[in-house]
Amino acid sequence: MIIIIIIQHPELQRMGLGRKLITHSIVQSKARGYGAIIIIGGYPYHYKPYGFVGAKKYNIGLEDGNYYTGIMALPLIDGYLDNIQKGVVYFSDGMSPDERTLAAFDAQFPVKNKEITPSQAEFSAAVTEIDTQDYMV
Repeated sequence: MIIIIIIQHPELQRMGLGRKLITHSIVQSKARGYGAIIIIGGYPYHYKPYGFVGAKKYNIGLEDGNYYTGIMALPLIDGYLDNIQKGVVYFSDGMSPDERTLAAFDAQFPVKNKEITPSQAEFSAAVTEIDTQDYMV
């Protein structure tokens, strides 16, 4: 499994780092013999240039039965994702931490006002958008 986390610090944007990380991950995944890459929570416009499509095309969605535009797939082996009857993405428990444990962790750092920035709100809207594209056309 290869996991990429891109920190979107303004000073590091527009330097080609995201492109290098995506390209490197695709190359490494192929070299390791992986059949596909599934992106969970990304902007489609970042990944479509590399061949990613909505995972809905391969019947891969979330536990709630929905297909989201932020979940994308890239088969690395021809036909690898074809004929999936119903694929489900499950999030690890780390994505939903215990509130008390999280509060104890946060207490280790200087107090900051908690807020949602405009870019965080935009990202949240983007990854929760329902994929309405018809991939059978």
